[in-house]
Amino acid sequence: MSISHQELPSLDDSVLTAIIYAKNDLFGFKVEMRYQGDSYFLTETGKETALYASIEQAKRAARDAGAVKAYAAYDTVYDEMGTKVPQQGKTRFDYQTIDLSTYY
Repeated sequence: MSISHQELPSLDDSVLTAIIYAKNDLFGFKVEMRYQGDSYFLTETGKETALYASIEQAKRAARDAGAVKAYAAYDTVYDEMGTKVPQQGKTRFDYQTIDLSTYY
């Protein structure tokens, strides 16, 4: 599930960045941390990838892990009739910059 620099060209690899994945079929959020070419998912008790119930919980976890920047990665949605079939090499996620300083 890790993204590439081609999919998110504005990613500054010199800054600890969180990518918060919101997958339609998971009903939750996973957080990938990226820094200088390395990436890892935040985990619960060091084992399984943590699944957060809300974007705010995911943002809080990213901040606690030291993230300076963050992006939300939403599954790209295709219509049910299949007229918009994903093509090889196309972006799988739609990205949005997230402000880590906001609280709800």
